[in-house]
Amino acid sequence: MNTYYTEALKAIADTNRLRLFWLLTHIDERICVAEAMDVLGETHYNVSRNLKILQKAGLVTAQKEGKWVFYTLSRDEPPFQAQLLATVASIPESELAAEVKKCR
Repeated sequence: MNTYYTEALKAIADTNRLRLFWLLTHIDERICVAEAMDVLGETHYNVSRNLKILQKAGLVTAQKEGKWVFYTLSRDEPPFQAQLLATVASIPESELAAEVKKCR
């Protein structure tokens, strides 16, 4: 079996990474570490590490713009990733109400 599936599922198995991935699907399709820190109430180290894990799993990509690195959903959407994205997107907004409020 392709390790991509395992890595993608392990990446979103963590609550904070799932929150980050969900936010990217609902609020804005791009986020930097500083924005994610404000929304999630996590440290720079934790947010950065979690975004890098999502990137390594192929779920997000990073693009440097000046001093900032912005993370976006990966545009390479094989059927598995599209289904995973749809599944995460189906989590009700009420489950992440605090995060959504901070984003707005």
